[in-house]
Amino acid sequence: MTVEQIGEWLNENQDERGIKVWGRLKYSDISTYGIGLTKLRKFAKGIKKDANLARELWEKPNYDMKIISILVDEPKKLTRERLEEQIKDLDFWMLSYAYTGSFLALSPIKSEVAYEWLNSEEEIKRRIAFALIVGVLTAEKPFNEEFASSLIDRIEAEIHTEENFVKDQMNYALFGLGKMSKSLHTKALAAARRIGKVDVDYGDNSCEAPDCVKHLTSPRVLESFS
Repeated sequence: MTVEQIGEWLNENQDERGIKVWGRLKYSDISTYGIGLTKLRKFAKGIKKDANLARELWEKPNYDMKIISILVDEPKKLTRERLEEQIKDLDFWMLSYAYTGSFLALSPIKSEVAYEWLNSEEEIKRRIAFALIVGVLTAEKPFNEEFASSLIDRIEAEIHTEENFVKDQMNYALFGLGKMSKSLHTKALAAARRIGKVDVDYGDNSCEAPDCVKHLTSPRVLESFS
């Protein structure tokens, strides 16, 4: 499939409601066809993985094309140089979350990136690092429980003063760390209770940061340690 053919499909399936919502987000340097992520994922499944096609799509100043780029790219071919190029376009939180979860997290460089960027001075890099770190730690056999514990301490100490979406990813990371072992669950739950409500600004929508205490005390999580 070509970029032109993808563009034709996007044009035929554009959603005026989604375009209006996008207009309230004030991302003037990137456009959208307003198509939902579920529909974009379904469409992308019918496209063969192609790093070159993905690169062409990524260059387009359009959210939907960048999402499709992420979904048809080849994670095993991702390099640090390419990552540094793409990170310049990842300010919009929904795009950075999709990029991290559906592409970077599947790449061979995810571990080095996660550990290195946890202490980056750049907000976007810290955001990505906290989005990756639980998955990276979980994949290690055995995982470094002492380091995981230190992350809980850091999250508790810094979450309320961090940048908006770093704060959001810290909150998700705290939940993930709390599921890794019984002792980490006890520590993460205590930290979450002391942290209290986490306020994240997702823009003009109804999204709210997850309640970490509620998730860590859910029957499914508690039963996993019984």
